[in-house]
Amino acid sequence: SIAPEECASGKYQDEEGAESCKACATEHTWAFSTGAESAVSCTCRDGFRRADAASQDACVACARGLNCDWSSYVSDLEDAAEQVATLNNLTRFQSRPWLLPNYWASASEPLSALVCDSKREHPDCIGGDPAMGDREICRAPRTGELCYKCPSDQRVLSDGGCGEC
Repeated sequence: SIAPEECASGKYQDEEGAESCKACATEHTWAFSTGAESAVSCTCRDGFRRADAASQDACVACARGLNCDWSSYVSDLEDAAEQVATLNNLTRFQSRPWLLPNYWASASEPLSALVCDSKREHPDCIGGDPAMGDREICRAPRTGELCYKCPSDQRVLSDGGCGEC
């Protein structure tokens, strides 16, 4: 029989006593390292995301403005199992990637990324998890759609941030 540590990247083994490893469900998936013990350890390739959190096999192309470079979410973790668990926790099983800098999305429509400034990288749209709201994706004290609002006693500065009125 094959032990999980003998399975190559892109394969897993979830049956005790099996003679071979199983391939991840589609060509769009891979495992972070060898030794995957279940299909949950198969992740979408960089540039793709899961169609929904319930789907263990369907990966679709990532939309503009979304960070589907999955390894970037867990680059500081050594253990493959911890990498997959952290990635799945942060992104709802790779179905909800975070925003890249210069993009904004509402918490209610986190996959509909809007570019904050088409002429330059907007210094107040910092990217992150849109489900956490403006405090996560806008540089303080900016808030609101496209990180355009300042507190009522301040004004919007053209080079980013807010200033005294």
